[in-house]
Amino acid sequence: MLKICLKDFLAARWVWLTAGTIVVLFVIQPFGNILMVTLFGAILSFAGLLAVFLLEDRNKTEIFFASLPLNRSTIVKARYLLAAALITTAGLLVFGVVLPLGEAILAMTQVRPATVSSARPEFIALFILLSTLLAVLFLPFQHRFDFGRGTVRFGFTAAGIIAVGAGLERVTGRWVKIPATSFDMGNPTLSVMGPLRILENLHTNLGTPLFLAAAVGLCAILFLLALRLSLAGYARREF
Repeated sequence: MLKICLKDFLAARWVWLTAGTIVVLFVIQPFGNILMVTLFGAILSFAGLLAVFLLEDRNKTEIFFASLPLNRSTIVKARYLLAAALITTAGLLVFGVVLPLGEAILAMTQVRPATVSSARPEFIALFILLSTLLAVLFLPFQHRFDFGRGTVRFGFTAAGIIAVGAGLERVTGRWVKIPATSFDMGNPTLSVMGPLRILENLHTNLGTPLFLAAAVGLCAILFLLALRLSLAGYARREF
């Protein structure tokens, strides 16, 4: 599996480097905020995964690797290992490099940051959950279908989930009152983010260690479920 991941790294390393550089240069600007940085980090991890399948489809290498003496399950598991590595790398880049660098630049320019502290566990959990959801929704479609059909199905499914989620948020917003949190103060962009308020309330009730452990545990369950779907789909796949 590690050799397959190394092959993907060698094929997509310049795409990853370019995408990472663009994100870093964009999000450290003074008008940025932690919500934007978190979302861009999740998009970065997904873009890295998408690039691998795009290059593989363009160069027609999937058929070649499927013809090698490799179990299909090994190929699928390697892609999930790669997805986890990309999420981890994007998270370290965002929360370990970009946000501290952005805060240092804001301090030097004496521009007041329009955001809360970069250490807030809610944003770390949001990044992990969003990055995982994108990966576990994307990979089963890619393993069951080819790149074109899989991407189209992923796009429609993602759009449907977003539409249903927006509808549920409006309905629950009328009937269920989520307690106000610090996200309702200071930044109007954050005041409408119901998921962030839910995450902060969970953080308050569970405490930081248990809250982050629960987020990681949920993501691990989603990865395992998606892996089973990918294994079943790839076993039936005809090239």
